Formats: sequence, C-alpha cells, structure tokens
Amino acid sequence: MKRPQEDPAEVKRILGSLKAPREDTPIEWEVGDKIRVTEGPFENIKGVVSVVIPDQHWLTALLNIFGRDTPVELNFGQVERL
Repeated sequence: MKRPQEDPAEVKRILGSLKAPREDTPIEWEVGDKIRVTEGPFENIKGVVSVVIPDQHWLTALLNIFGRDTPVELNFGQVERL
C-alpha cells in the first residue's frame, strides 16, 4: 500500500492555523483549576484541569460532553480561568 504524498501547501496551511499562546496568557495552571474554553469546537464549555504540560503550553481538561467527562487537550490560549 502506497503512502499518500504530503502536499507542502496543505502542511503549511495546517501549521499556520495553529495559534501560539497569547503573551498575556497565564502559564500558572494547576490541576483542579476550573476553566472555560474560549475558542475552538468546545467554545463556552466549562471544565476542570486534569493535566498541565507547561513547557508545551498545553493542558488536559475534563469537559462535560454529552453527559460524560471527556478529556480534551487544549492550548493555554484556548482557555480562561473561572
């Protein structure tokens, strides 16, 4: 089976759509912090931080989706503290 060829323009488009954390975004997240998603497909959903990866500016939050707590990885710039 042949591997599909990568389209450099598509790779550039995808990487360009990733947002870097905002300068004013706090990096001091802790497990248990209550957050609200501010952008993306889970916008306005509230959750609780379960994992923090400060060197990569990512966290995992448990969001209540369809009645279940679902772990979702988010960039620090996609959430705000409640």
